[in-house]
Amino acid sequence: MFRAGTRKATVKVRDISTLGARVSGVYLVHEGDRFFLTLPGLESIEARVAWVTEFEFGCEFMKPLNPVILENLMRRH
Repeated sequence: MFRAGTRKATVKVRDISTLGARVSGVYLVHEGDRFFLTLPGLESIEARVAWVTEFEFGCEFMKPLNPVILENLMRRH
């Protein structure tokens, strides 16, 4: 789930690391936009849009994910 202000959209996380993610879906975002990404079983993660293509964007997490949390998330999904 992607949330910027009052807009919400369901998206797919294609790649994820401790520092950011590649996200796909249909939405209108711009480089520099800030938003919250909600992943299953985790609190919302604040992120910034780093790059945008037609149906994907890359984001940088404002605080890196703990590697143990990322490993557990990857194991579950």
